[in-house]
Amino acid sequence: MKSGVAPRLHDVSGKPVDSIADVVAELQAALQAVAINPSSARSVERLADASELSERAMNGLTEMSRVVGIPTDPQITTRKSALAPLRVAFKAPVRKAIKWYVSPVATQTRWFAEATLDTVTALVHEVRRIGDENVQLRTKLDRDLSGLRDRLTRLERDRARSPAPPSRDDSPRVEHGWAVSPGPVAPIDYLAFEGLARGSTSDIAARQREYLLDFGDVDDILDVGCGRGEFLTLLRSAGKRAVGVDRDADMVDHSRADGHDVTLGNATEHLASLPEDSLGGLFAAQVVEHMPPGPLVAFLDAASRVIRPGGVIVLETINPASLSALRNYFSDLTHAQPLVAETLAFLVVSAGFRSVETRYTSVLPEEGRLQAPHEADLPGPAGAAVRRNVELLNALLFAPQDYAIIARA
Repeated sequence: MKSGVAPRLHDVSGKPVDSIADVVAELQAALQAVAINPSSARSVERLADASELSERAMNGLTEMSRVVGIPTDPQITTRKSALAPLRVAFKAPVRKAIKWYVSPVATQTRWFAEATLDTVTALVHEVRRIGDENVQLRTKLDRDLSGLRDRLTRLERDRARSPAPPSRDDSPRVEHGWAVSPGPVAPIDYLAFEGLARGSTSDIAARQREYLLDFGDVDDILDVGCGRGEFLTLLRSAGKRAVGVDRDADMVDHSRADGHDVTLGNATEHLASLPEDSLGGLFAAQVVEHMPPGPLVAFLDAASRVIRPGGVIVLETINPASLSALRNYFSDLTHAQPLVAETLAFLVVSAGFRSVETRYTSVLPEEGRLQAPHEADLPGPAGAAVRRNVELLNALLFAPQDYAIIARA
């Protein structure tokens, strides 16, 4: 930027503005629009306008910030020559003569630049803060809407069924010393709970997409506890033959509505009905933690019988080694027990599987973990100890939220 030329600011349409007041007015108008109705499309548009305008304003004001560093009493300089002392001697009285006029102007200019930078910086931060809140709000609204859709779907299906409620024995039965809820239906509205607790179908599909590579060389895949059919949809898109089984009737209806072949029933019983070596792979995401020890061992044995040699089994579950993940475990009333990765891996090997891999997933972002001070901020042995302690606490409190056991038959 050329010296002495004031930076030009522009509004969101690209037109130059004459004063910082125009910038402030635009930003305030955008913030007011978002505050009145943060979820409206117009608010989002105004928020984007404000962000663009604030960036342009900051670029111009960065140039203006140079004024802040201009000294009011600079050192006299001149080119080196035989006349240099004479020039300095001439400039000194001239500067002294005009200093009474220039100094107040320079001081006021510096104050203006500082105040302008502070004001627009605060507005830019406010725009960004509201933008982040807007994204979080829209995410929450999308999740709530997904849950409401699922509940409405269930109500519509209930109306289409017989008006007489199906009779069932509500007394719990005992298997291997564990109380198990009766019948194939969960004791809660699990379809609605799934949307609220785990997220939308798009959220689940995004998290499960990585498992497609594990089934790259196999076909005839069974998705156990397929839920709303997210992984079945991924497998279908990848050209794989896949079917599902789930013990919740509403989940089954939901998956069938998307065109999937899904059986209503118990997973172990379904496996027992299949011919030996009839499957190329088995996928069970967030399922094994619902099984008490006896039924879990029986399930793995049944899976080992029907998965052909070279086939793949993938079992995803909550990571109880991460204390923050235990909240997800205890939020679901149908969970039977948390499974440490080493324990589940042992059970998989005991059932006859090989080449067992433990893969940790759902890693928390850095902003969701404890932050250690940089060495420059806290040097020496004390700083190293603090950073080591933060690392240990992160491993205990904020480790990956899930893990998967991947093995071959």
